[in-house]
Amino acid sequence: MPIVKCSSKPHAKAAAGRAFSPAAPAGIARMRHGFRLDVEKMRLYSVKTRIFLKRGAMKERRRAARILKAVTEATLSFAPERGKEGLAHLSLRELAKSASVAPNNASTELNLLHRTGVVIRISGRPSHYLSLAHLETLLGRPVPSTSFTLRDFLFFLGPDTFRQGSLSGAQTPYSSGNHAPAGPPLPDMRRTAARLRLRVSSAFDMLIGAGHSLAPLVKQAKAAMLYPPAGLHTLITGATGTGKSQFARCMYDFALKSGARPKHAAFVTLNCANYADNPQLLLSQLFGYVRGAYTGAERDQPGLVERAHEGILFLDEIHRLSPEGQEKLFLLMDQGVFSRLGEAKSPRRASVLIIGATTENPVESMLATFLRRIPMHIVLPPLEERSFEERVTLILRFLWQEARNVDRPILLSFDVLQALCFYDCAANIGQLASDIRLTCASAWYDCLYENGESLEIGLKHLAERVRQGLLISTRRSVSLLDDFLRGGDMIVDGRREFSEVLAALLKTE
Repeated sequence: MPIVKCSSKPHAKAAAGRAFSPAAPAGIARMRHGFRLDVEKMRLYSVKTRIFLKRGAMKERRRAARILKAVTEATLSFAPERGKEGLAHLSLRELAKSASVAPNNASTELNLLHRTGVVIRISGRPSHYLSLAHLETLLGRPVPSTSFTLRDFLFFLGPDTFRQGSLSGAQTPYSSGNHAPAGPPLPDMRRTAARLRLRVSSAFDMLIGAGHSLAPLVKQAKAAMLYPPAGLHTLITGATGTGKSQFARCMYDFALKSGARPKHAAFVTLNCANYADNPQLLLSQLFGYVRGAYTGAERDQPGLVERAHEGILFLDEIHRLSPEGQEKLFLLMDQGVFSRLGEAKSPRRASVLIIGATTENPVESMLATFLRRIPMHIVLPPLEERSFEERVTLILRFLWQEARNVDRPILLSFDVLQALCFYDCAANIGQLASDIRLTCASAWYDCLYENGESLEIGLKHLAERVRQGLLISTRRSVSLLDDFLRGGDMIVDGRREFSEVLAALLKTE
C-alpha cells in the first residue's frame, strides 16, 4: 500500500483532503453533463429555427402557387364579350377567396406576378388580374401591355365589348338592346388601340438614353414597326460600336410586344461582310437554292428570307451587299416575291421587314434605287455626343453585367470611375464594354490569388490608354462627376437589380 506524506501545515492537509475527496469527480461530471445538455439544447433550438424558416418559405411558395392557379382558372373562364361583368370573378377579393389566402397576402403575390410579367393588372376599385399567357391564348392575339385602366382594357377587347355600356353602368346608344351597326371600329377606339401599342413595355425601356439623347430615334423606330400595313424597311447608320445591332433587336422586341409582328416571328441575321468576296454564295444564303443550281447543290435548301417570313431580316454591314444582291431584293421589297437560286417555276411569297445597318455613308456605298426603297433612316450618335450622365450609366451597366458574370460584387474607387468616364473611347460603346471586361479580367486574377470575396478594381488594373483619362479630366469635369455620385468607394452588386444599384450610387432629385 503506497505511503502518502502529508505536511503538518493545515492548508496542505486540506489540499490533500480535497484531492482524495470522492465528491470532486462527481461535481466535475455533473458540470460536464450540464454543459452537454446546454449544447444539445442550443443545437435543438437551431434545428427548430431552421425548420421554422424552411416551413415559412415552403408556406409562401404554396401560397404563391395557389394564387397563380386561381388566376389561371379564373382567366380560362373569362368571357370577353361580357365586358366589365365578365371581370367580376377576377377581382382581388374573389381571387383571394378562391385561393383561400388573406387579401393582403394575395395582393402581395399578385403584385409580384405582375412585376414579373406573368399577370395583367387592370387598375381600379377593385383591381382585376388575368394570366397574360392564357388571355393571349383565349383572344388569339398578343396583349400589348401588362397594365391597363378598365376603360383601355375594354377598348382593347374590341368595340363590341365597349358598346355594351358596361363602364360603371354608363349608358351608350346600344345599351337598350339595339345592335351596333356593322363596320370598322370607331375612330376613337382605333386611336386608343394604337396608343396602347405605343405604350407597351419593350427592350427600348432598358436602352440607356431612350428617354434622352435617343428619344427621337426610338420614336422613329417605333413608327417604322407600327406603320401599316406591314411596317417600314429601315436603315440604321452610325460609327463602329454605337449599338446598331442592339438597336435593331430592340425594334424586333417592340414589334413582338406591340403585336406589329406575330409572336412566332423570327429575327434572322446575316453579316454581308462574310460573303462580300463571293456574291453567288451570298445570294444562295439569302434566297436559298434548288437541287442542281450549282456544283455541290445536292438538295433543295431554303434561304434566310424564308426563315424570316412574317419576321425581320437584319442585314449587318449592308453596304457590302453586291449591286446584284441589292437588285435581287427589289422584287422582295416591292411585291413580296422571290425565287431560289436556279428555280424556274413561279416565284415564292414572303412577308419580310428588312433592317439594314452600316458604318459607311449609304449614298456613296449603296444603289440609289435600293435606298429609295428604305424610307426610314436612323442615325445613331457616337459616344462622345451622348450626355455625360448616359456615359456614367453605361459604365455602371457594364460593371453590373460583369459582377453578375463573376458572381461577386465589384468594388472600385472614384479615380477608376473618373478614368473610365474621360478616356478617349474611339470605338464608342463597344470599346467601352470591351475595356471594362478587360479591366475586370485583370482584377479577377488578383481576386483568385488572394481568395477575395469581392472584385476590387484599382488603377493598376486599367490599361494605359484608359488611365490617360485621369490626365484628360479637368477640375470642372471632376466636379461634374461628383455631382452625379454619392461619393466614396462604390460597390456594384450583380445580385441586385440594376435600378437598385443606380439608386444606391447616383444622386437623385
